[in-house]
Amino acid sequence: EAFSTPTETLGRRINGDEFPMSIVVSRMPLEAQENFVVVTRDITASKLAEERLNRAQDQLREAVDSIPEGFALFDAKDRFVLCNGRFRELYPDIEELLKPGWNREDIFIAYAALGLTQEAAADPEAWVADRIAKTQQPKYEAEVKRIDGSWVKIKEHRTPDGSMVGIHSDITAAKLREEDLLAAKIQAESSSRAKSEFLAMMSHELRTPLNAVLGFSDIMRQEMLGPIENKQYIEYLNDIHGGANHLLEVIND
Repeated sequence: EAFSTPTETLGRRINGDEFPMSIVVSRMPLEAQENFVVVTRDITASKLAEERLNRAQDQLREAVDSIPEGFALFDAKDRFVLCNGRFRELYPDIEELLKPGWNREDIFIAYAALGLTQEAAADPEAWVADRIAKTQQPKYEAEVKRIDGSWVKIKEHRTPDGSMVGIHSDITAAKLREEDLLAAKIQAESSSRAKSEFLAMMSHELRTPLNAVLGFSDIMRQEMLGPIENKQYIEYLNDIHGGANHLLEVIND
């Protein structure tokens, strides 16, 4: 049988060792008989190179899959090349679109149609146009809140050959902590204001009668409106006036 295109098979050397080879058989009919031309080639070197390339690609895929964040790569024409498992976990709704060759704009359109973010749901066309514009920048960073309440941090940058590398991280836990801290801060500030207002009010409420105690006790102990016959009252008035002064100092502090 003639093989007009190269066919790979195994050859055997004189010493019995097998080696990969390609073979092309061409039929050459002549007047008297039919002849065949057989061309064989030792492809050991190319097979070794192919194995090394496959191993390198496997190592690359394993390395990409080991990244804890979502990793995605688009070529210079914004066509999807590859991503890791974590990236697929972050975007399960569009996982079926994450196949080599898909155009990035088509992926954005599908994502917007699902309304997975408030901005995309409100105006899908504007959201897609904005995302496409931002992909043209050398670098792009954003924190995106999704409809389900989760947060994703996006960091993308262009490589020298024009490809786009994206790192997508789930920052929901950090955002929840941030919101809790903000709520605690607001609560603390509110409590502090309430305390200050309470102290100011109490200071005013205490000073008003205290001024009367100080004023009238001073008038009485100095006998401004006439003498006090029982001098024991004078000692009591001195104690009242001294105690009122001390309380005023406490309030001032």
